[in-house]
Amino acid sequence: MRGILLTLRGHVYDEDCSPVRRALLDFFQADSRGKYDTREIRLHGHQFTDARGRYLLRTIVPNHYLRRPPHIHVRVQAANGPVLVTELFFPATLRAYGLNVGALNRHARGFNEP
Repeated sequence: MRGILLTLRGHVYDEDCSPVRRALLDFFQADSRGKYDTREIRLHGHQFTDARGRYLLRTIVPNHYLRRPPHIHVRVQAANGPVLVTELFFPATLRAYGLNVGALNRHARGFNEP
């Protein structure tokens, strides 16, 4: 698959800041041209966190989609818990596909600067 390789590492914690073991993470994203696979085969998958709440995703940097900044959709669920639906955005310093990520982020609803 064409695109800029991306390795994303993280942790899932509960409200008490304890690691969540075996949390289900469901990721999906656009490709390097900003296109989604509507059959949900490419760039859509799930994994579980390890015993320390860690995950590792190897993918590509998504391109922008309909003027939205590049982002990765994520659904997170602990065993028998509620589902958290969120999006992971990229910093303004990202240099990929000739994008001005900072400008795209500034105009995105729901984007909060860290």
